[in-house]
Amino acid sequence: MKIAVFGAGAIGGYLAVKLHQAGADVCVIARGPHLAAMRADGLTLKSEGTSVTVRLPCSDKAEDVGPQDYVFVTLKANGLAPAAPQIAKLMGPSTALVTGINGIPYWYFYGVEGPWQDRIVESVDPGGRLWQLLPPRQAIGCIVYPAAEVIQPGVIEHTYGNRFTLGEPDGSKSQRVEALSQMLVKAGLKAPVRTSIRDEIWVKLWGNLAFNPLSALTASTLERLAFRPDLRAVAQAMMTEFNALLWWDLRNGQETGNNNAAALYGWRNYGDYGITDGSNPSTATNRYPTFFVAKLLKYFARGGDRLVPATSDYPWLAVYAAERTNGFLTLLVLNKSVTNSLNAAISIGGYSFATNVPVISYGVPQDNAARTNFSAGAGIAITNAVLAGANFTCAFPPYSATVLALAGESVVRVNSLGVRTNGITLEIQGLPGLRCCIEASTNLAAWIPMVTNALSDTGCNWLDTTGGSARRKYYRSAWLP
Repeated sequence: MKIAVFGAGAIGGYLAVKLHQAGADVCVIARGPHLAAMRADGLTLKSEGTSVTVRLPCSDKAEDVGPQDYVFVTLKANGLAPAAPQIAKLMGPSTALVTGINGIPYWYFYGVEGPWQDRIVESVDPGGRLWQLLPPRQAIGCIVYPAAEVIQPGVIEHTYGNRFTLGEPDGSKSQRVEALSQMLVKAGLKAPVRTSIRDEIWVKLWGNLAFNPLSALTASTLERLAFRPDLRAVAQAMMTEFNALLWWDLRNGQETGNNNAAALYGWRNYGDYGITDGSNPSTATNRYPTFFVAKLLKYFARGGDRLVPATSDYPWLAVYAAERTNGFLTLLVLNKSVTNSLNAAISIGGYSFATNVPVISYGVPQDNAARTNFSAGAGIAITNAVLAGANFTCAFPPYSATVLALAGESVVRVNSLGVRTNGITLEIQGLPGLRCCIEASTNLAAWIPMVTNALSDTGCNWLDTTGGSARRKYYRSAWLP
């Protein structure tokens, strides 16, 4: 069995050594110092307390080794397109291309039954170039689970894991995929053949989206992320959100054969199977209510904000609250009644806010308006309400999500309007009547009070005539109760 490994870095090198030890005719395509070291001293694998060095045919030119039975591609996802012309030189009519790359593969919709069949994934394969150079009929999906690292050129350290899940895009257990699985097993690796390889792709991505950023941000291993309660809770929340929204949306499409009741899906032609149906997402008809609610959520909370306790004593109204980094307190209220607008008495404790409050809402009224006037309304209504103190009443439309953005009375912003010949002009924004002191510094350590103002309307401008001579000058606002 002739096998080429294109991109013999950490995973590719680990795979190449194991397959070579199992008796496969293995060659590797690599580059740079790693290739030079392999040519000079061979490829060394350190794994499970042992070290082995093998000498393999290696090159940076695919034409040096020619067509293979199998080609493992173990590049980073963004390296596939530039490498595709070279990979194609390793492929004959019956060569199997094994894509051991994280993410959505270019062949994802190959052979899929339904309206998405053979659709090019433009974000992965712009213009279908990969589809043409590397025919998807020759592809075998591969989900890579081992962890390994190139600790120096020509030397790979394997940390854990030995599973390479395989699957044909059409779900069959073909002779070629079974033969490859048997060779991998002979090499001491786990190589199950799945009939739903796309499910495996999403499971791997599910873990990637939670653990990869957390690992980078906290410099933590998977073990620490899984067993430390606070980190595990964040990972669980990220995975739950993904499962509830994207997983469900992207695995489905247009649906016309089941319950398309107007009470659930409004005036659309088919069932609500996700965010958009994908056929023409520039119109309201093809954007489902979930699209607009997802858009609305950016007004409720973003990264760095803190969720705070909120409760409702009425089962048809659900409420959530977030303390924003910009000083706002936001409330998200869901009216789960299909037909009734509901009035709620709301009480806010421990927070003082402005009476003029932005209200961002999406529900049945907005959805109906979007049907006839999509370009203007885009499905979300943004209005203002005047609230009387910390205890107020608010009406919520049927089947709606509403965000109330309560601006804290201490919120003040300072914006630069530019440097002029006579100084630096600053714009001070905040609530009418708010007293604040503008302080200046040239080193962020010593701060000097410059001016105290009581804001009229929503703000005022101030000219610092001492600012033009400093190479750097910083300003901040201090609220004066």
